[in-house]
Amino acid sequence: MTSPGTLAVTVARADRLGGPRRLAVAPSSATLPDGWIDLAAAADHPAVVGGWVGDARRGFAGGLTDVAGAAVAAQVGGALVGLAVPPLLVARRGVPLTPAGIAVHRHPGGWIDRVTVIADLVRVLADDPDAERPDTTVVDGTAALVTGVADDLVATLAPIFDRVRAVAPFGRSGMWGSTVDEVGVVATRLAREGAVDSEEAWAVADHLIDAVAAQVPRLRSRPRRVDVTIASGTVPFSRRGTCCLFYKLAATGPARRAAYCATCPLLSDDEQRARLVASASVPPNA
Repeated sequence: MTSPGTLAVTVARADRLGGPRRLAVAPSSATLPDGWIDLAAAADHPAVVGGWVGDARRGFAGGLTDVAGAAVAAQVGGALVGLAVPPLLVARRGVPLTPAGIAVHRHPGGWIDRVTVIADLVRVLADDPDAERPDTTVVDGTAALVTGVADDLVATLAPIFDRVRAVAPFGRSGMWGSTVDEVGVVATRLAREGAVDSEEAWAVADHLIDAVAAQVPRLRSRPRRVDVTIASGTVPFSRRGTCCLFYKLAATGPARRAAYCATCPLLSDDEQRARLVASASVPPNA
């Protein structure tokens, strides 16, 4: 029986860590089944991303095109971050991200629910226990690993973001902002769950955001770590730098303010901290 490849083991571990999407690997020779599309094909055909935005506008975005555009960009950016960042933080491995090498599946509700990386190799450090396997590429240190992930993110997301911007009044600055916000969200979630050290994970996440920002002048806002204290100790969260716009779906007045998510940049520091304390104090299975 053939043992699974290093990339498959790496992504399976990331999938077990949880998140909003299931993660998988397919060999580079694989043919995509119905319902899947790789991001190169999505970027090459304007009707694909335009259709995603249209579906979101008619569905969960309440008829608002800016909210729909923000959501589609956040979904694609979050899909890539959710695939690449857990292996980077937990195992110091770099999952390859290329437009033709990432395929997504959309839920009937209009969001991405599954992501597959179509590749055979994974980047590792020289001291990785699998560094001598033929299906790994050894890179020179964590900095090179982080830079490689940043390069991949920018090259893969930029064409999709161009398509979103062509059909929705939501700027690329917001798209890149929501993407790096997700880096902070994943880093602090893994730290809260005990999968990574909080300080080390945030340092690598910050390095990754710096590497993306070096290539994306439109990236003007970034997440900020917020540590809150509850009875069991100090718990890390990430305050977003970019608003997702979902508050627009609520009526104006108190209902709209209540619709701000707990990590929203529109909240005051005090109100946000109070919401995060309340969130962190709820048992996971309550």
